[in-house]
Amino acid sequence: MGNYYQALIAVDASESEASSLGDRAVAWLVARGIVAAELTDCVLGGERLGRRPGPGCALTTDEDGPFAPYNHGFRICGLDVAPCRSVTVGWPAPAACPRCGWTDPIEGDGGELTDQWWRIADALGEWHKGGPGLVDCPSCVLPVGLNDWQPDFLASWAVGQLAFTFWNWPVLAKSFIADFSQALGGHRLRHASFKI
Repeated sequence: MGNYYQALIAVDASESEASSLGDRAVAWLVARGIVAAELTDCVLGGERLGRRPGPGCALTTDEDGPFAPYNHGFRICGLDVAPCRSVTVGWPAPAACPRCGWTDPIEGDGGELTDQWWRIADALGEWHKGGPGLVDCPSCVLPVGLNDWQPDFLASWAVGQLAFTFWNWPVLAKSFIADFSQALGGHRLRHASFKI
């Protein structure tokens, strides 16, 4: 069956503000009943603790019907907040240079990953270790930030100093993401998802 996660990365949050911004976000979510206040073992990630969905959790999705994971008592179902250098990688999808428009499918016809993907993957690893998070476009040869190669919703990857990972939740609604961004003072949120 596996576990599905969605991450919202505050890509423009600084390292110095990540912890207080994360606390403010949790307070906003708890006040709306989206997550519970208490920490439990409802997320993956070693000894990490998270917050289970609250009675208002359906406010996060446009999907009809009950909030299935919450109603069926899945053990892994909750929010993990990580105020630290975070890299999230999701489903492969095309990437386009925002400067010149050059596009790479990221995944070839046979399912193999392209050379551009491997350049991006290397930059993701370097960013996690403290690097700048830039990848040169093969066409215009200008450096492009990792978070600028794709649209922010359903991105294939995201990097930032503050990550909110929703484990086994229905697809987050764009309207919720916009409201959550405003609760964070207008910080840019990048949405990536994956199943493990």
